[in-house]
Amino acid sequence: MARTKQDVAYVFIHPGWRGAWCWDRVLQVMAAWGREAYAVDCPGHGERLDEIEQATLAGYPLAVIDLIEAKELERVVLVGNSTGGLVAQLAMQEIPDRVVHAIWYMAFLLKDGESILDACPPEFSLGLDQLTGNRYPVPPHDIVRERWMQDMTAEAQTADLARWQEQPLRSFTDKPELKRFYSDPRVTAIPKSFINGVKDVCFDWEYRKAWDPRLSGNITDFTYAEVPGSHCCFNCHPEELALAVIELAEYEHRGEGYATEQLWTRSTGL
Repeated sequence: MARTKQDVAYVFIHPGWRGAWCWDRVLQVMAAWGREAYAVDCPGHGERLDEIEQATLAGYPLAVIDLIEAKELERVVLVGNSTGGLVAQLAMQEIPDRVVHAIWYMAFLLKDGESILDACPPEFSLGLDQLTGNRYPVPPHDIVRERWMQDMTAEAQTADLARWQEQPLRSFTDKPELKRFYSDPRVTAIPKSFINGVKDVCFDWEYRKAWDPRLSGNITDFTYAEVPGSHCCFNCHPEELALAVIELAEYEHRGEGYATEQLWTRSTGL
């Protein structure tokens, strides 16, 4: 591999029911490895929880853009997990000249006009008419433990779940405008990558391939990596996740043909 990008800054976008804090361990690793990296609270999350009743999907990419502008970042790698993937799509179509790479880690990569709930199993839409205050509840803890963070210790699961918060409902139901993501040549030219967590089982069996290839298939040209963890890999495998992010964003990977038997034989003289 050859390093092709330097002097980049990473912006990590949190998933549902959590805030910037969920990336703390990954940010520590990135800093130790000499990378400039940030995480941001979207409206209604983390330190902005008091905004939950007014929060809409439109405010999420603005939070990312505001951080990029406040830090005066010119060469940005966006990394989104789960719902953060859609936020990355929305942000990069607004500031394509500042984004040098986009990475989806087990993340929503949606079509124009498709909401988060449109891409989820139907049980996630049950009882929507009964929700009030723009608040979507945290999923049952036993399901989260067994399917989203099954490779964490029970103690770590409890500590993490204690910080989860209700999700702004409109972030799940608002229909995003993504025409520019798919048609603006400045956006389509941005290198893209997808990271698959091999232990991710957060959706029912019919939707196990929801991330890859069902959603990753919405783009046709991307690099790919796998990490050993579950949907909450930033908790239990932060080093592996950080390494995958850095390698995908900063290095040129050779094509599959490089490892063919013919090339191997020729290079070794066997």
